[in-house]
Amino acid sequence: MSTDHLLIKKTVQSFVQNQLILKPVRDLLTIVETALLKVYLIDHNKTLANALLRNQDKCCLSTEVEKELMKHHRRQELVSFYEKQNQHSKALESIKNTESLSTHENILNYLSKLDNNQLPLIFKYIKPMIKSALEKTKNENILHDILILFVGESISTSPSPPTMDMSNAETIKFNPIEVYEFLKDINQDFPIKYLETICLKPELDSKQRDICNLLIYAYQDRIKQLSNESEPMIEAKQQETKDSQQQNCKSILCFTKTTEKIFNLMFIYKEHNC
Repeated sequence: MSTDHLLIKKTVQSFVQNQLILKPVRDLLTIVETALLKVYLIDHNKTLANALLRNQDKCCLSTEVEKELMKHHRRQELVSFYEKQNQHSKALESIKNTESLSTHENILNYLSKLDNNQLPLIFKYIKPMIKSALEKTKNENILHDILILFVGESISTSPSPPTMDMSNAETIKFNPIEVYEFLKDINQDFPIKYLETICLKPELDSKQRDICNLLIYAYQDRIKQLSNESEPMIEAKQQETKDSQQQNCKSILCFTKTTEKIFNLMFIYKEHNC
């Protein structure tokens, strides 16, 4: 008996011993395809394994697939499997914890596939990226890619070509008010840039007025913040100017008195000589 047949038989026996209740056709197909996947992974047959994972339509047992893919260190396939199972949190954690996959581009590309229902998950992974990019002046490209993610399309003023795959991007598919509220808790300039980018988009429809109002209020808050930040500097400069003026007055007064003394001495000297 071939190795493939032995493995399939062993897998079936294992399922029966565990008292798996079979529903005639569907569950038998699940057993067979799970066993086939194990065979392909053991034989390092990447093409057939990927084809089975791509087309299996949840025929394989999720727990078995997950275990086997982790066992054989097939992280990319594991991410794809999680995506098909709508286990997006697991997929993102797998990307984040795999050295060869843990790039900002891979995370952003995956997040771009999600919809508005996954906004909390998107915010969870975007927040540290924004904070890191704002702290490092050379990370403008990351901020630009994050802006693309939320806006849903490329921006003509980009400093460089986007590193994100735009094939999954849609125009403003995320709730703009929720995105703005999230961004403003991190930074004030970046959410203003976001509102400026989307405020005139016709697809906003009835929300366009709300977005424009948000932008106006954001400008007001930013101006107020900058004013409050600059007030101590202005007061310090005014005090410095005042101190300088007082010092100049003292110098002029001292010079006047000295000059007066010199003239008095000259007058006395002249009287004496006469």
